[in-house]
Parts: sequence; structure tokens; C-alpha cells
Amino acid sequence: MRYLFLLFLLVSISSSAQIGECMEKFREGSFSYIADGQKVYVERTHRRQIETMNKGQTKVILKVDWKSETEYDLIVRKTKGLPGTHKGEIVTVSVIACDENTYEIEAVSGDVKRRTRFVKE
Repeated sequence: MRYLFLLFLLVSISSSAQIGECMEKFREGSFSYIADGQKVYVERTHRRQIETMNKGQTKVILKVDWKSETEYDLIVRKTKGLPGTHKGEIVTVSVIACDENTYEIEAVSGDVKRRTRFVKE
């Protein structure tokens, strides 16, 4: 039983390291994802993320706080046309999969949990 646990632990560590290496190319750049049936455009630098949709009518500016290679917090700094989202709100993000042109996250804000797939633009 102990060996089975050690094997599981090694596989988990190896998988996390591979996702971390893959995420290096996604820390900054242009991405998109689908939310509520609409395409959201994302521009990210190391410390800031801007998301726009509805041809620019809806916009949110977020501070990016990297916790590790596969985890980061998004802190809302400013919103336009996005009722219910408030300055200071924190979204905790964990990267759960990564490949050549996409990565998948699990995001938690309050009691809301959502999975989203980002595509490199």
C-alpha cells in the first residue's frame, strides 16, 4: 500500500512539473476563451490581465499575482459594463492541463467554481 501511495505521489509531481514547463509560454500573450456563449479576448503581461468582450463594451482589468508555475490569483482592479464584479474581488486560478496552443484552468471566486479552456491567439 505504501508503494502505491509513493507511485501516485511521483506521478502527481511529474504531471505538475510538465504543466509548469508548458505554462511558460502562456504567462504572457494574447488568448481567448468562451464564457456564457461569448468570446472573451485576453491580453496578459506578467503582472496585468485585460479581458474584453462585446466589441469592447465589457472590460475588466486584473492584477496577476503568480503563486507558482501553475497557480495564480487575479485581483479585479477596474471594470466596465460588468455588473456584479467588484474592485478587489479575487479569483484563484489553478492550471489543470496544458498543450501546444491551449491550457485549461479551474477558477474559484467565492463559492463559484468554473473550468475554462484558453486558446493562444
